Amino acid sequence: MSMFASCHDVREMKFAREVECPKCHERYGIEIFEKDGLTVGDSECDSCGYVIPEGVNFENYVRQLAE
Repeated sequence: MSMFASCHDVREMKFAREVECPKCHERYGIEIFEKDGLTVGDSECDSCGYVIPEGVNFENYVRQLAE
């Protein structure tokens, strides 16, 4: 028997992924959690301590840092 998530359950899901640190460029140095395209909580680099703040779109945040 299968269980399907309701729309509400899917909307509340948080997704985790490991990304390269924009400061020290450590591959998979930061684990970020995202919900609705925004980071959930602050995420810190394991190598240098750089912090990605809560509530930002990660791709846009990194793009702005590069400018």
